[in-house]
Amino acid sequence: AAPAGIATATEQSQLHTANENIHLISGNHTDITAGQSLTAHAAESLNLFAQSSGIKVQANQGKVEVQAQNDELQLNALKDATLTNSAGKVTIAAKEEILITCKGAYIKLANGEVEIGSPKVVRVRAPLVVSGVNSLNIPLPEFPLTVCEECLKRAAENGSPFATLNSLQGG
Repeated sequence: AAPAGIATATEQSQLHTANENIHLISGNHTDITAGQSLTAHAAESLNLFAQSSGIKVQANQGKVEVQAQNDELQLNALKDATLTNSAGKVTIAAKEEILITCKGAYIKLANGEVEIGSPKVVRVRAPLVVSGVNSLNIPLPEFPLTVCEECLKRAAENGSPFATLNSLQGG
């Protein structure tokens, strides 16, 4: 115990390992700073939780990428949800179907068709032009790699932040 604080410093590297758990706990703030990059790996799951003031993910330069490589992606909100773009376009693409729905009304895009349904009136508030058949195909992302779990465990046991990637079989 050191009431005034503890500092450790080195010009090379530091490694903290434990066969079971490592806990970082502070009464006020915990700050993590990296001069180049910060990487977090977990063999099972990664959780971020903020009790009262929200979570922000920001990139001053470069894109922000979120992927669910082998399962579904859910974005949920109790209150309003907003998707905006200040200087470009918003593209929504799906291999099977896109469904927009609210209180029984819907717009469904599937099998190259557009279906509009409503329990009440459908209003079109614009000049209407109907022309011939056309289509637009957007390339969808592929997820060709998966992490070798045995390699991830071996890397963790050796204190290495790197694990081997394997090609997905059949898909």
